[in-house]
Amino acid sequence: MGMVGKLELDNQHSDSAVADETGPGRAQKAFAFTVLGQISRYVSLLAVVAMVSIVSMEVFLRYVLGSPAIWVTEYSGYLMLVVVFLGGPFVQLTDRHVDADLVSNLMSPATRHDLKLAMIWAELIVLTIIGWKFLGFVHSEFVTGTRSWGLLATELWIPESIIATGYVLLGAATLAKVIDRSGA
Repeated sequence: MGMVGKLELDNQHSDSAVADETGPGRAQKAFAFTVLGQISRYVSLLAVVAMVSIVSMEVFLRYVLGSPAIWVTEYSGYLMLVVVFLGGPFVQLTDRHVDADLVSNLMSPATRHDLKLAMIWAELIVLTIIGWKFLGFVHSEFVTGTRSWGLLATELWIPESIIATGYVLLGAATLAKVIDRSGA
């Protein structure tokens, strides 16, 4: 298992995250990956807390005071984007995603490693293409000033930039896994 797989993101100090890897370059990479993972993790956690808070407030306002807040539905959707897209790097760096290993468990360890490396490269290529296209889409929405059809008429480039940022950060996390699994 490489450097990224050994990252301990559960309240560990980043300088001790990789015990058996040596050299200042490895320690700096481990620190950068740990910081990216922790930021991703806690931003998503804060978004969940915010979402639960505003939905709870909406329930109180609607059913106790009889005066609903019109913005809660739209903003809770935007917070869900934060949870999903900005939480991706943490999931990627800690291998906490869904992993179908029915076939790969039948392979030798060397073949399994090569297959995982090929799949991570494929992920990186797909993320790069989607991220690039989505950044262009966000730019287009910014230039044209497109707004949502919701009650708040939010400029769409704002929530879409959350998705674009998520793709960029997920691409960085995937690149970290490529570098790590390639032995670089």
